[in-house]
Amino acid sequence: MLSRRNVRIKLMQVLYEDSCSEDPGKADRLKQILENRIENTKDLFIFNIGFLYELTKNSIKDEGRRKSKHIPSEVDKAFKPILFDNPLVDALREDDVLQKELKRRNVEESLDKDKVKSCYLDLAKTEEYGQFILENDRPDDFFTKMLLHAYKFMSKNEFFEEAVNDQFNFWNLDKSLIMGVMKKYIKAMPTEPGHFLTYYPDSDILDDFAYLLLANTIKYNEVNEKRLEKALQNWDMDRVAKLDLILLKMALTELVTFTTIPSKVTINEYVEISKAFSTDKSKEFINGILDRLMKKFIKEGIVVKEGRGLIDE
Repeated sequence: MLSRRNVRIKLMQVLYEDSCSEDPGKADRLKQILENRIENTKDLFIFNIGFLYELTKNSIKDEGRRKSKHIPSEVDKAFKPILFDNPLVDALREDDVLQKELKRRNVEESLDKDKVKSCYLDLAKTEEYGQFILENDRPDDFFTKMLLHAYKFMSKNEFFEEAVNDQFNFWNLDKSLIMGVMKKYIKAMPTEPGHFLTYYPDSDILDDFAYLLLANTIKYNEVNEKRLEKALQNWDMDRVAKLDLILLKMALTELVTFTTIPSKVTINEYVEISKAFSTDKSKEFINGILDRLMKKFIKEGIVVKEGRGLIDE
């Protein structure tokens, strides 16, 4: 579920908040905070599944509403609750592992049923939804396309936005990540029970990158500060934006201690993050500092990719 970029962003946020605390730099506490952030992303993923599932259930009541119309449309006459009554949603409903996870994370209790209903009613007005109802010749991927349409519409709907923002104040940060995972999940359906767990972050991204990057950034904080002081030359360290300083320290740590990640990839990643989260001038500033130090590191043998990088001078 988590890419390295997602990890870098979450770690950047944790370190920034920590830098504003009265007792910064406590490794155990920061690891716990990072673990909580990652767990929150799992909550967000399961919330999306739960909202979509509840959304499909509204098609059952919609059938009765349409049948009671005095002047029904062609869609009303042909309407069946196929958004809920299909093999993909059957698999969600019959997935005991998923149902337990939904319950454990209190998704059903946290859902605003009125917002779910309003979101469904907006979906039901779309031309695409009507076309699915009227379709008689259903190809193999018919229900997949229908559920994908429902999710894509849902993820941009104002009622879903209100519901998810009520629960998660970081939705906008993780939105593209979760939407990408949800689309993959829907395309893989129907699945065996517990398949959603395969989208949870594994040890490669957590132990071998996230927690290691955190530990090393804290461990080599003073070393990196000395390197930056030299690289800044006549520029006072106190004048550097706090977020830029954190990104630079993370980047230097990654450059030297993660020998399998290409240097250009690391530099480009932190430059892109700075564009999204820091000042207008941060991109050029961070790129210039990292490029200058990278050349110095290579010349002095401090960075050895695909080997063991030495961080101590």
